[in-house]
Amino acid sequence: EELCLRPDLTIPVARDYLASPRAGQPAGFSYLGPVFRYRGGAPSQFLQAGIESFGRQDRAAADAEMLALALEATTAFGLKDVEIRTGDVALFNALIDALELYPVWRRRLIKDFNRKVSLTDDIEQLTLATAPGRNEYEGVLAALAGSDRKAALALVTDLMSIAGTTNVGGRTVAEIAD
Repeated sequence: EELCLRPDLTIPVARDYLASPRAGQPAGFSYLGPVFRYRGGAPSQFLQAGIESFGRQDRAAADAEMLALALEATTAFGLKDVEIRTGDVALFNALIDALELYPVWRRRLIKDFNRKVSLTDDIEQLTLATAPGRNEYEGVLAALAGSDRKAALALVTDLMSIAGTTNVGGRTVAEIAD
């Protein structure tokens, strides 16, 4: 069997909620536990604290409540050097759509949404207005955008073969399609 260190607590909490009889009903959760994630020079194991609110229709009020609870918690524990991150994937996707990026650049930004690099720098580098020129691989990547996954995989495999490289590991076509 395979084992995996837990990189985040949000997903298991959400899965438990969705599998419960309360799925779809308003519910709140809090958690604190060790997680494991590569973070550059910082320790790979650290405590993650979080709160989740599911099933509420008043999303703006729920978001405001969650942020207020997070700020209260930091004050209650006397924490001074605090990082609170909030996010809304729909807002991020709307921003990316508004930038009118080449499809390959759009995919890169969406794929790397949660990384610890400046999103501002990425957007500056990738926007059409500030890009220094066309990427030499852009034509192939643009041709693959929206294509059948199996056909795209076959093309990439052929290109790797022509270049004299071989695929080592990775996912099968069936796993990619899921």
